[in-house]
Amino acid sequence: PREELGALPEGEYLIDDLVGCEVVDGPRAIGTVREVLLLPAADVLEVARAEGDPLLVPLVADAVRSVDVAGGRIDVDTGFVSADAD
Repeated sequence: PREELGALPEGEYLIDDLVGCEVVDGPRAIGTVREVLLLPAADVLEVARAEGDPLLVPLVADAVRSVDVAGGRIDVDTGFVSADAD
């Protein structure tokens, strides 16, 4: 059960908390977290967008500005991720 986990350290999240979060780049909506990929170098958010292929965002400080699990919102820097993320 989730309550047995206790509080997570700052900067750590459960995958279930991230899936479904709205992803934004400042005021601009990007999409919704569809999945979290557990890769060797870094975990990656797979962000479903209304148009185009999913955007892959590594869960690293340079790419992710903030995570608000309670608010269901993740602010990312699409400039770090891809020049054509628009």
